[in-house]
Amino acid sequence: MGWTADDYKTLGTIYASVVGTASLVWTILRDRRDRPHLKVEGIVGTVYAETVRGLRETEQDGVLFTLTNTGRRPVTITTVGGETTTEGRHFLFRPRNSPLPTKLEEGEQLQIQGAVEMFADAASIHAIDSTGRRWPMAAEMFATMKADAEKRLSERAESGQPAARPSRTPRAVGR
Repeated sequence: MGWTADDYKTLGTIYASVVGTASLVWTILRDRRDRPHLKVEGIVGTVYAETVRGLRETEQDGVLFTLTNTGRRPVTITTVGGETTTEGRHFLFRPRNSPLPTKLEEGEQLQIQGAVEMFADAASIHAIDSTGRRWPMAAEMFATMKADAEKRLSERAESGQPAARPSRTPRAVGR
């Protein structure tokens, strides 16, 4: 008993369905990866100033935010800021050295410095791109930064050091 013409048609139809479905799945996966993706990271630390004799520690603690385009398409960052613990309130960074908007190609970074005092009332940090999409800092990283900032601020208050005036225009350090 051999194969009939209808058997070959059925086999061809099944093959075409499998190939078509595989192609659709591949296209969806490729398109999901082939878009911008912004990673927002940050760290709280002591600011050092470079002098002729080398590095010297300043009396100021600061925060450094790093925005990295980990996607395959360029992303234009228009705003970096966050929400405060006061309902309905937001704050923005206005970098001096690298004014926003800034276009980041695949793998490029933008670093923005700010004063540690900005965390006193912060509830979240995020970047906004030219399409209006918000790219938030991971909650775990934000919680760690906020705890470190609060610790540094309380140590400064206990030692009697005056609080630094928060900069309303944090400085962009590079791309």
